[in-house]
Amino acid sequence: MSNRQVTKKIGVAPQTIRNEFKRGDLKQVKLINGKTRYFTDYNAEFAQNMYQINRLNCHRKEKFPKARAFLSFFVYLFKTKGYSPDVTVGVAKCHSLFASEEMVSTTTLYKIIDDQRLEVRNIDLEMKMKRCITKKHPEKIGKYWGKASKSVQLL
Repeated sequence: MSNRQVTKKIGVAPQTIRNEFKRGDLKQVKLINGKTRYFTDYNAEFAQNMYQINRLNCHRKEKFPKARAFLSFFVYLFKTKGYSPDVTVGVAKCHSLFASEEMVSTTTLYKIIDDQRLEVRNIDLEMKMKRCITKKHPEKIGKYWGKASKSVQLL
């Protein structure tokens, strides 16, 4: 059965099948009459393993290990001088204390604090504790205009 026929039966794009066969091609060596022959064969388990390996490697590497010096600098300034994450990032950028590869952004710094990967916790951040997080309530759908128009009488 050809790739096109398989795609029609399954209902996917032909490139999807092509990628799957390419991912699952297992190169094998066979000895026939004293000669080595190379050929490829599709193996579903191999394709699944390759998919998982590629999936692990496709994401951007985390900056946490490279930014340890900056993070310890932040913890020091936070504990001694009471600097917020925003101020620490601003001071480090303004005075060029760290290279851009060695620093994290303010958003990432807050995310690291939220994940509890530093000595600083959310409860230590003053403004984060002052702000109330409001829950979003879904709007009630009703015939407000219809009810009002029935109650009003025209002369």
